[in-house]
Amino acid sequence: MPRFLIVMLLVVTLVSCTETESTSPPEEAEVAGQDQVPDKGSWDWEAEFQEMKTALALGKEDAEKLRAAFESTGQEIETWWTNKGDELIKREAKIKQAVKERDLAGVKSATAAARPLRKEITELIKQRKQELLLVLPPESQTQWQAHQVADMFFDIAEELQLTDEQVEQVQAAALTAVESSTQETNPRAAAYLKLEKSIEQSILEGGQIAKFETIKRNNPMRSLSE
Repeated sequence: MPRFLIVMLLVVTLVSCTETESTSPPEEAEVAGQDQVPDKGSWDWEAEFQEMKTALALGKEDAEKLRAAFESTGQEIETWWTNKGDELIKREAKIKQAVKERDLAGVKSATAAARPLRKEITELIKQRKQELLLVLPPESQTQWQAHQVADMFFDIAEELQLTDEQVEQVQAAALTAVESSTQETNPRAAAYLKLEKSIEQSILEGGQIAKFETIKRNNPMRSLSE
């Protein structure tokens, strides 16, 4: 596993310790401090590159530019790991030890010490992923954003059993939603909510509508997902 991916796994480890309230007993801190399965923190850039290349049907020249940008980002994260990764491991280990000892004050102190490095690497990943799109033509950038917004819906809509035609309609509606949301405070969330509205009004049929109402109730924060 690449070292820059390993460091991202570490970033999300014990992250819930930062949310522990000052009034929580050490037992709660221990529960909050257990290792969690990483999701948004880990980043397989090769897989994401291949997904973008396929989804956007990139030509050879654009694909080469995009791969070079991904590789450059990977190297930058590797450099961060080389310079600061060991220190992050040490600080995370102190959190884990304090949790094990049920030392709430120690958890708070160690978490405060680890927070700057956690923030630095997570923001580096986020910023560089945003910058990757800039190597593509504007229309490809918009298409990729639409692809991601559509995937937010597909991720929770499996039980709707969409037809191939409906899938194509969702993808087209996602592009329209993204194009109309560029001036919003949170373009991605705004585009997703517009997409949902369009899907409910024009794409879903019969029992799918009732099923989707249940899905929405079970996923109240869906528009804020990454």
